[in-house]
Amino acid sequence: MARFVLIAVVVLIVLWLLVAAGALPDPVARLVEPIVGVASSLAIPGLIITAYVAPGLFHEVAADARHLWHRLRTRGHDIEELERKIVHLDRPYHMQQLGMIYANQGRTAKAQKWFERALEKDPDSIDAKYHLGLCRLAHKDPAAAAQLLEQVYAQKPDYDYGMANLRLAQAQQFIGNDSRAAELYKKLLQFYPGHPEGSYHYGLLLAGDHSPDEARKLMRDLIFTVRHSPGFHRRRNRHWALKARWWLLRHRDSQASPAAQ
Repeated sequence: MARFVLIAVVVLIVLWLLVAAGALPDPVARLVEPIVGVASSLAIPGLIITAYVAPGLFHEVAADARHLWHRLRTRGHDIEELERKIVHLDRPYHMQQLGMIYANQGRTAKAQKWFERALEKDPDSIDAKYHLGLCRLAHKDPAAAAQLLEQVYAQKPDYDYGMANLRLAQAQQFIGNDSRAAELYKKLLQFYPGHPEGSYHYGLLLAGDHSPDEARKLMRDLIFTVRHSPGFHRRRNRHWALKARWWLLRHRDSQASPAAQ
């Protein structure tokens, strides 16, 4: 969905520039001009509606845009250099580096192959295990991801500033191992109180486990944490606060206590 929105925005901008420059033939310009005009007039209302209906969409679009920019910026020079080193030296470190480049570009299928090769050379590499687990999680294979991430967590629970804990909890949640996921979320929030992404997903888990009051408290704590965090963190995690507000809005009817009912 995010990539579709990003592509649509780019196409509309290109069409607008072509119309403004008079570069299109008259029949095509007459056809395109009203489309661009309608899209422009609906842009601001559409952004406002999207912020509440799909609050995480902007973050996903921004992530895809960053991947595209990184792909254009790195081009093929770094990739070719690492491929030459792999051919001549055959070291897992260079395979991991190449996998990281592909992962940062959003090309997780290619990244996964290089992380797998790095693990074949160095089965104890915590970096390769972690990033391969992320790739498998991105490719909707949470069982395989959980297996790798459990190994990372056992070796270093706070790896990647707690993100290994979070991704393992999400993988366990995806495969239906809610008790293990809840244990991991609790541990994450113990060391990183108010962690926005962890709080949101743990809140969803609690809500599905018939603990709506605890879920609502987590969502409110998330909003409070984001609101009172430094500017950089507030901008980075704003979409989680929007998601939490939207969740609270949709579940406000269930807040009445049994006594009131």
